[in-house]
Amino acid sequence: MQIEVRGRRNASIAAWYLIVAFTLVAGTFLLHGNALNAYWRFDDGWLLDFATRFSFSDYFFNPLITRAYSPSNVTPWNPLVYDFNLALFGFQAQWFYAHHLLAIAVSALATYALLTCFVKPVGALLGSILFLMGAPVFLVAQQLMVGHYVYGLIFCSMALFCFVRGVRGESYWWTIFGVFSFALASSCKEVFVPLVVVLVFVPVGNARSRLIHAIPYFAWSIFYAGWRYKVLGAMLGGYQQAKFDPWVAAQQLLQIPSWLMGGGSAGWLISSILLVLLYDAVRRHRVRILVVFVSLVALITPLIALTAYPGLHGPNRHLLLPWWAVVVLITILVARCSSWPVAVRFSIVGIFAIATLRHGLDEREAIEPGLVRLDAIYREAIDARPNTVLVLPGQTLRFWEVVLNGARRAKAAAEHRPFARVNLLTDPKLLPLVDPDTYQVRMYNASCACMEHFHGPSSSEKIGNRAPERSLDYLVFRLTPYPPLVDSGGGRVESIRVTGDKVSLSGWLNVSRKDPEQILVLTTPYRPLRHQLDAVARPDIAGTRQAEDMLHTGFRLQLSYADAEAAVRAANSACLMVISSLKGIRSLENPINEVCSGLAKGGAI
Repeated sequence: MQIEVRGRRNASIAAWYLIVAFTLVAGTFLLHGNALNAYWRFDDGWLLDFATRFSFSDYFFNPLITRAYSPSNVTPWNPLVYDFNLALFGFQAQWFYAHHLLAIAVSALATYALLTCFVKPVGALLGSILFLMGAPVFLVAQQLMVGHYVYGLIFCSMALFCFVRGVRGESYWWTIFGVFSFALASSCKEVFVPLVVVLVFVPVGNARSRLIHAIPYFAWSIFYAGWRYKVLGAMLGGYQQAKFDPWVAAQQLLQIPSWLMGGGSAGWLISSILLVLLYDAVRRHRVRILVVFVSLVALITPLIALTAYPGLHGPNRHLLLPWWAVVVLITILVARCSSWPVAVRFSIVGIFAIATLRHGLDEREAIEPGLVRLDAIYREAIDARPNTVLVLPGQTLRFWEVVLNGARRAKAAAEHRPFARVNLLTDPKLLPLVDPDTYQVRMYNASCACMEHFHGPSSSEKIGNRAPERSLDYLVFRLTPYPPLVDSGGGRVESIRVTGDKVSLSGWLNVSRKDPEQILVLTTPYRPLRHQLDAVARPDIAGTRQAEDMLHTGFRLQLSYADAEAAVRAANSACLMVISSLKGIRSLENPINEVCSGLAKGGAI
């Protein structure tokens, strides 16, 4: 009899788990399934190219290649996701998105598992559904390149779940699984690492038991710091493209509640309800305010650096973890308001669900034109003939070169055929430099959400008209040289001199005036305080090459640093590349610095 009752109970539990899994998977595809119609977007081309060039062992265990993916973060899990998808699905974008949505559903399932440690199963399910309705989830679902945030959330949820189970059951097996999950979360994104401090305050077991089970997590954090230092040369920090401003940081951080909850009366209403719930729970000792405070600090600390660059601009990937934390808090608060009428608690859940769903849909609608534009640009770039010039204002030439020709290179590798790049131009004012008899010019038209042929003046119509001249641009890309990702043949660095706190580099570029857009790129982990770039006449190069349009291809670049020591370090690590519309990214030969020899593929200039 007992066996029969136990069997029925196990069957009921299994049925409930199936219902939960079906609800969350179906809910994910119902809310975000339109992503299945998307194409490559944002940084996808760069990630596809990176994944085809390197293997798991490269970007996880070779510090130079790990840094090559990101000079500011240790995130090898992201190229792994693309590598995995390419192996399974080839170059089929819709299957990448199917995997991406499935990962979001799994993150909701992991959230459900964690919530069941503190609330009843029905409450945990409602909380997990609420998570899927958040604005950050709506935006993350449309971007393959942020899949590491989703996987990081999965592993973070499982790490916390295993920690709670380990403490409650005094089981070190759970702790081992939890530390492994935490290690995977840290390989996804560093925003998950500070959450280790929360473990000591989680309201389970006693302080001694929590501390004992948390020690392996802290041990991994120390190992992670060493790994990060080995890869990036720093244990702290991140993006360093802009100066930190405390006032700007405060302004952005204070907008997080409205980005998560929505603006207007609905946003204020659910924010007020959340505060009332929190006050009541703390007053009745149902929630420990210290846990909430420590969790808030752990969540906000990684975001502070992001306020300088790239900035917090809305409910995007940077707010996915804070949104998840808000959902966990709301679910626990509502479940513990046992003295409140059931109808009131369900009404609160309903208000949260309706408000967040509306806010999420509004945010997705707001970014829709940009997504459609990216879809059209990628489709055109990947299928375009080599004599095509795409005019793409709004981003740097380096960005478009890396992502669009990166996607073309990845597709060529997947199909085992030679790679041929497409030509790119970001400044429409330079269109008179493009010969319409040689190149087909294509531009994006927002009215049809498509790329259209641009009908410019013919060569005969431009006779007698002076074409605009392009002055050489300059930018700094903070990067340590890594194995080949660019072509060679960009020119030559002939001299590197250090005088006090200044570094002077001179040489010549293998570019033509017929190539309309040209950018000199300095790759170094040491950003200069100031710079000056001058063009220099090189009749010797023009004569040797028998090309008059290469007369002014010489350059002199002067960099100013804080002190002489910084200047010496910069000179010893500086490498140069040139990016142009018709030739792409090419490195400059640098016999002075051998560290640059691995930057590009072989090939004589």
